[in-house]
Amino acid sequence: TDCHGGVTGLEPAHAAVPCQGCHLGEPVGRTPEAAHRGWVRIPGNAVDMAATCGAPGCHPEMPPRLSASIMNTMAGVIAVDREVFGEPNTGPVGETSPADTHLRGLCLSCHLSAPKSLTGPIDETSRGGACNACHLVYDAAARASLGRPSTGPFVHPQLRATPTDEHCFGCHARSGRISLHAAGLREARPGEPVARTLADGRALTRAPGDLHTAAGLLCVDCHPSWEVMGDARPVARREDQQRVQCEDCHRDARALAGAGVPLDRLDPETRRLSTRAGLATPDAQFVRYDEQGFAFPNVRLEGGRVQVHRKADGRVTEARPPAAACDRSGAHARVACAACHDAWAPHCIGCHTAWNPAGTHIDLMDEREKPGEWVETPGEVLYDRPVLGVRTAPDGAVTRFEGFVPGMIMTLAPTPGASVRFQRRFASITAHTTQRAARTCNECHADPLALGYGRGRLTLARGVQRGVDRPAWHFAPRFPPRPEDTLPADAWVGFGRPGVGTSTRPDARSLNETEQRRLLRVGACLTCHAPETPVMRAALSDFAATDARRTKRCRVPAGP
Repeated sequence: TDCHGGVTGLEPAHAAVPCQGCHLGEPVGRTPEAAHRGWVRIPGNAVDMAATCGAPGCHPEMPPRLSASIMNTMAGVIAVDREVFGEPNTGPVGETSPADTHLRGLCLSCHLSAPKSLTGPIDETSRGGACNACHLVYDAAARASLGRPSTGPFVHPQLRATPTDEHCFGCHARSGRISLHAAGLREARPGEPVARTLADGRALTRAPGDLHTAAGLLCVDCHPSWEVMGDARPVARREDQQRVQCEDCHRDARALAGAGVPLDRLDPETRRLSTRAGLATPDAQFVRYDEQGFAFPNVRLEGGRVQVHRKADGRVTEARPPAAACDRSGAHARVACAACHDAWAPHCIGCHTAWNPAGTHIDLMDEREKPGEWVETPGEVLYDRPVLGVRTAPDGAVTRFEGFVPGMIMTLAPTPGASVRFQRRFASITAHTTQRAARTCNECHADPLALGYGRGRLTLARGVQRGVDRPAWHFAPRFPPRPEDTLPADAWVGFGRPGVGTSTRPDARSLNETEQRRLLRVGACLTCHAPETPVMRAALSDFAATDARRTKRCRVPAGP
């Protein structure tokens, strides 16, 4: 403090910590050289977080959790990348195999262990930074102090418990692009009006955003700390760490029973956060979000209603119960909410990735320039409702119907002269474009895109099949077939063809032929009966009984 006196700006908790508590160094050193011996200019990076933010008496439980978090290990990204290249998923990321050079050259900047090496706020270009990635905040005064001499008075940035959506944006405006979607933005096609241009040059246009964001909720209102940072257990995929589901807040009267967790049963971290928010009253009931009893620190049961106390401003938003069509015990019991309520998602088709030995790239793990580069040539990008697919249990049983988009419909040229690999794999997505109005019945039961056939015209018409005159479905695709597998360029599965489409996950696939027929059977009914008619409402709770009462005039399709 002889040199750095009069520093302001830190919030009380960290203002009470001596400089060396975060920055290390030698506090009794009388010269810059002595004082700065072993100091850390930007504490909180993965390489030093155990000695800085995670030091005894501060947050020692956090470094193990962050280190094992899927946002740090990127285990799912690494596994999929290696599988697509046809390489075994074993050992740490190396420097010689095509898959690992692809990861190091294009993919690994977002993992939390990537260091923050420059002072300044977290913004849309930020990657990594470990603790800083979510908790470092520069207010206007701290921004104004940037670039000034560091001796004497200056305004220090803060470290806040609640991340803003800007903290999420740097990484999550790429790949699945959920930060863009939630804010009502998507990448603009040629000729579309540009609402914003990102620092990386991408032009954005407006699109329907997520109703939760529009209502003033932050990402962390729905994704609490135990989900974001994990619990120190290694996980293989994002879904292994993900705990929160839409149904946790949007509950019907039956699901409210047993949903509350009293204050004295909260884990210490959640209780501390709820206390800080002023919500830890003795009679409070916090809404549980997983089977282990973890609860939201900001969501309480109040008079039989679920109330979300927004972290940004403390105002209350009430989570509505699901509509009758969402009946979790009826026909849609296993359908994920986002499969119907996501208004749109990005569908990228026709990409190509190739290795160019004549170029150079920056290795994202050691930040050194190296020979060769991976060149990605994008294809057409479309914006539509998600495709329907399934998650399965180890025994193959269907556990959930979810929304999917093309994770890759692409060609891959690993090395010059090597055979080109073609990949057609879809990836599950929660696009964060939630709207109150769900997709219509026809948009699931008679839509070729939803069924996995791709865009086009799907019609039910009479025809003679095997000597019998009866209706059958006919499909005219919009896109021509790919020569590699003869499926339409945007399809996941073939119309009227056996087999299922593959995914980026071993426990996910397209609808099989039986599931397609079941959806189309309802679609056939919808060609005559509107969704709101009594017969279709009855079919929601017991389709088999409704189907058994059909007359001879009803058109029963022969199948896809």
